[in-house]
Amino acid sequence: MVLPFLNSSKALPLIRDAKTIASSPYFILNFLVFSSYPYLRAFYVHEEIKNAPQLFGKTKDYASWEAYAAYTCFCSAFYHAYKARSLETGISSILVHLQLFMLVVSLVCGYTVLIQYLLAFLTIFTLFPYPMYNKWESNIKAITPAFLLSDIACRGNEGVDLVVLYSDYHINCRTMASVFSDLAERYSGEKIRFYRLDMGEYSALAKMKDIDIDVSPMSSQMPTIILYVDGEEHGRLPLKKGGKIHKKDFTSFDVINAFELDMRFTTGRDAKPKVISKENKASTASNK
Repeated sequence: MVLPFLNSSKALPLIRDAKTIASSPYFILNFLVFSSYPYLRAFYVHEEIKNAPQLFGKTKDYASWEAYAAYTCFCSAFYHAYKARSLETGISSILVHLQLFMLVVSLVCGYTVLIQYLLAFLTIFTLFPYPMYNKWESNIKAITPAFLLSDIACRGNEGVDLVVLYSDYHINCRTMASVFSDLAERYSGEKIRFYRLDMGEYSALAKMKDIDIDVSPMSSQMPTIILYVDGEEHGRLPLKKGGKIHKKDFTSFDVINAFELDMRFTTGRDAKPKVISKENKASTASNK
């Protein structure tokens, strides 16, 4: 089994993400805090836990609590790392679960220990924020809603256009720049064009009928990539069907497969997409 963010034909994105992690004070300081765990364990492993919450009956020994927390955090971390869209996202997910593990273990050691670790994580988060990869490649054009409606989503526009709707404040958009830039570097040309639209700046666009996405901080529709063929929307990720959001944790491989970018890049815009985003198109096809 190969994790999606490691299954890449190009080493450049992995090298870039590795450099971001290795040079970031946020990651370095957090892992330094984690390095104190062996000392914490050596001090409390033979101590009886007196203030353990009653989550597992009358469990009072440190080793049992450690096993419960480690197993739960490991399973959740592996799942989120497997679904991660990049190496940076995978490492970030693992780091969050390590923080959770440390806080749970420190809780059963004592409230004083819990407060110390909590203050350490909050101080790092405040003084050294999570690194943001804001570099958009030059072949990804920043556009406005007026350009989208008049030059892309309109009759007479020939070709294939991919537009990413994103926002810097949204947690799911943190690594979208790197993923979309990798796709643009690979597929951008005369046949396929790439654009980006900042929904944080143009939030009113989200309420339009043809866009219709939720841009709230906890929305699972951010970021959204829309495929336009000859001025008409032919698909989008993530999907919205029956009031539910599907493929919200999409990766670059999901984009390539859903929009058939390999075929479009090779043969032109005549390839038919697998993904149909609008429910009325799906119902029309079923009626036929």
